[in-house]
Amino acid sequence: EYRFALADAGYQTAEINLERARRNLEYSQITAPIAGVVVARNVEVGQTVAASLSAPILYVLAEDLSQMEILASVDESDIGQIEEGQKVHFTVQAYPDREFEGLVRQVRLEATTRENVVTYSVVVAVGNEDGRLLPGMTATLDIVIETVEDVLMTPNTALRFRATEEMLESVVTDREARGATTGRSVQDGSPDASDEREGEQVRRRVHRNERRPRPQPGRPGRDPARSRP
Repeated sequence: EYRFALADAGYQTAEINLERARRNLEYSQITAPIAGVVVARNVEVGQTVAASLSAPILYVLAEDLSQMEILASVDESDIGQIEEGQKVHFTVQAYPDREFEGLVRQVRLEATTRENVVTYSVVVAVGNEDGRLLPGMTATLDIVIETVEDVLMTPNTALRFRATEEMLESVVTDREARGATTGRSVQDGSPDASDEREGEQVRRRVHRNERRPRPQPGRPGRDPARSRP
């Protein structure tokens, strides 16, 4: 009985050692927790990896590059106009002639202060089916705050005019002279709120107020035209 108990204890110890060896063997094989693309590799072949209080980062994986996010910084003066679901147009330096589109997914509440400038992070969801957008690219965004449809547009260049004190500005049309009322200012033009018709030309007529010099009075008792030095 003594020998049997001793052999049984040795058998159980061997089973424990075998299970420990199997686990150590599993730890030697590194597998990705998700299916994706390796974006960064922080270790090389043959390098010793030791875990202390925190697990070391070996690889950085991207699960799906066809759906990406932009982390945009918005100034505190503009964050009140940003809402979820708004359309976003943006460009990247790699493709300056192409405009991409996205949607505002989230407006984060945590503020970031740098050099006394307060900004908030806005997450923009972007489709990347063609794979042109890469992680880490810098994007310049335009967030659409409001959209106005079915309105006539007047070029902003037609409204950028400042009359001097000697000029009187009036806007006339081909039909009759009347004042033009404009709406909100946009990038390419201003919506015209008056009763102008599409295709109708709008031009300016500038009137000059001519100021004639006043005649200088001559000396008392003399004719200015006949005065001599």
